Amino acid sequence: MPTRLGERGHGLAETTDVYGFGKKNARFLATMNTKGTILVVDDEESHRYTTRLMLQHAGFQVREATTGQEALQLAEEQPDVIILDLHLPDIAGVEICRILKAAPATAAIPVLHVTAVYPGAEERAEALAAGADGYVTRPLDRAQLLATITTLLARRAA
Repeated sequence: MPTRLGERGHGLAETTDVYGFGKKNARFLATMNTKGTILVVDDEESHRYTTRLMLQHAGFQVREATTGQEALQLAEEQPDVIILDLHLPDIAGVEICRILKAAPATAAIPVLHVTAVYPGAEERAEALAAGADGYVTRPLDRAQLLATITTLLARRAA
């Protein structure tokens, strides 16, 4: 057991290991006192950082992916919402959304598309046609983002 601050990390894995909760219960412990888990997919570090801060401050657990391939892998963990950048280095966000919505295991997860580029009507329509449940542009407005997520979560629960 750690005796001084800094001798060992203070993340969830260390806490569950030190206090005997085990890895099996780590996901349960991570979701206690949170509103849910959100997967943020964006190749820009600064975008992930600001989005993560907004979401964590609102009580959400946040997972992050920098590529489409990583997003598809993390989506298997069943996050409550996926915030998905349209412009990723390996796979376009629209294509990732199509893949997620076509797979029975991930089809029900709400996908919120986000882009820093001013979207034309055609790009927005393509994103929604791919199965996206919402669409927002950067810079993100905290109140709008949280209201959109709350709506998506309510729709999924209904």
